[in-house]
Formats: sequence, C-alpha cells, structure tokens
Amino acid sequence: MAKDYINQLSLLIDDIGPAHPSGTSIGTRHFFGGAAAFADRRIFMSLTNVGFALKLPQEDLLCLFQKGDARELRYFPNAPVKKQYALFSKDFFDDNARTKSLIEKSITFALSENK
Repeated sequence: MAKDYINQLSLLIDDIGPAHPSGTSIGTRHFFGGAAAFADRRIFMSLTNVGFALKLPQEDLLCLFQKGDARELRYFPNAPVKKQYALFSKDFFDDNARTKSLIEKSITFALSENK
C-alpha cells in the first residue's frame, strides 16, 4: 500500500510541477504506512490512509480551517493534532492552480524551518 501512496505523491509532484528553489532536492519515501514528500530532507506533504496533508504556516492553516477547505490532521481518532498540517479532501485536487500554490507554499515553509 505504501508503494501506491509513494507513486501517487510522485505523480502529483510531476503533474503539478511545483516550483522550488534551484538546488533543492525533492523526493518521496515510505512514511508510517503511507508516503511523504521531502524538500532537502524536510517533510512538506504526506499521503496516508487518513488522506492528503500539507505542512503550512499557522496563518494559512487558520484560513483553510475557517473556510472549511481543510481540517486538522490526526492519524488516529484520539491521537493528538499534528499542529502544522492541514488535511484536505479529495476534491482538493480539482483545482490545479490552487494545489500547486499550496504545495509551493508548503515547500517554502518546510525549507524555512530550523534555519
């Protein structure tokens, strides 16, 4: 199953073609039964049995949650919320420009952490 998730994330990255700083390495790998995408070894996106999630700045998360475009990420019903992540529904992928924009923002945010 993880291989399917890895393939789906890889296809999304190829199809959407997010821009990222030159020299940035983008890759995917197995992640807790699903898959995650990394920018220079920093996770920015995941796809698991709970859905598709992006790591985003707090102000973007709040906006997405308030609009109902995304919800908080929990890997299990009683698990703690993954505070920097938004979980999206399947219709998220219907708007390629929006998807690309949020993925680019997620890459930028992941790369900016711990600097």
